[in-house]
Amino acid sequence: MSVPQTVQELLSPENCVNSSRIRAFLVLSRIATDDTVRTHLNEIDTSKCDIFFTSTIVPEWNARAQAIRYCSDYAQSLRQEIGATVGDIKDVQQKFDLRLNPYASRDYQEQVEQKSAKIETIENWVQNETTVESILKNQTAETFSQKCQYKDWLQYAIDISK
Repeated sequence: MSVPQTVQELLSPENCVNSSRIRAFLVLSRIATDDTVRTHLNEIDTSKCDIFFTSTIVPEWNARAQAIRYCSDYAQSLRQEIGATVGDIKDVQQKFDLRLNPYASRDYQEQVEQKSAKIETIENWVQNETTVESILKNQTAETFSQKCQYKDWLQYAIDISK
C-alpha cells in the first residue's frame, strides 16, 4: 500500500507537537472524501461503488490513520523515555550535586513536567482525531450501504488494506 508523499512529509515529531499541519491535512482529506461521499456516489453508477471505495476512500482513510498512528507512537515513545529517566525521588536527588547547583533537581523536574505536558497535548489531539475518524468511517460506510449495495464496508476496507 502506497501512502501519498504529502503524508510522508508531514510525519515528524515537530508536526506531532504542533499539530496544525497534520490536522489541516486531516480536515482537507475529510472534505475531499468523507464529507462529499454522497455527492460523489450520486455522480457514479452503482456498479462502480467498489472501485470508488477502493481507489478513493480507503487510501485516504489509510493515509489519515498513518498520520494519527505516527503521532500516537511518538507520544508513546516519549512516555517510555520519561519512565526510563524518572526513577525514585531518591535516585533523582542522587543524580545532582545540590551543593554545586541547588536548582538542578528543580530544573530537572520542570523539564519532566514540560515533556509530560507535551505528551498529554499530543495524546489529547490524537484521541480526538481517532474519535472523529471512527464517526466519519461509520457515516461513510452507512452512506455506501444506502447508495450502493449493502456490504460491511468497514470490514471490506480492513480486508483490502492488508
